Amino acid sequence: MPGGTATLSANWRYFGSTSLSSNTDNPFLQGDPVLINANIPAYNYLDLAATWKVYGNGNTYPGGYDPMGRMLFVGATVTF
Repeated sequence: MPGGTATLSANWRYFGSTSLSSNTDNPFLQGDPVLINANIPAYNYLDLAATWKVYGNGNTYPGGYDPMGRMLFVGATVTF
């Protein structure tokens, strides 16, 4: 929202699959064959973010409270 007090964003990240190069048929890349973790599958990540401003009474007691306001950070990790 331009000029508003809230923002929302989503970011999709894709990491393609890969294979260990020493397991190839290419003689320039060949090495001892490794079977454990020889392939890594593709992964997708979706990052979601939201921000908003919460307004309160501007009449504070600067000797006991922070006049600039408080900061609240919340985080979550979801796996599915």
